Amino acid sequence: MGYTDFVRGMETKTPYVCTGGCGGGATEAEYNTGKTLCGTAGCPKQGQPFEKRAAMQAKGGLFSKLSGLFKK
Repeated sequence: MGYTDFVRGMETKTPYVCTGGCGGGATEAEYNTGKTLCGTAGCPKQGQPFEKRAAMQAKGGLFSKLSGLFKK
């Protein structure tokens, strides 16, 4: 399995995330239905809008299939 196969095994998502370090966020659908602000108590960005970020996420357990390639 090469790099091209690895990239094909990824799906691109564009979540909305809190940049305050709490790990909060929303999917595109959640954001579009009104979940736009961080609501985590104690987060420095509580009450502030999420920011749109691109992220890659594995499809179908691809990382477990690749794990053998990186073992010594």
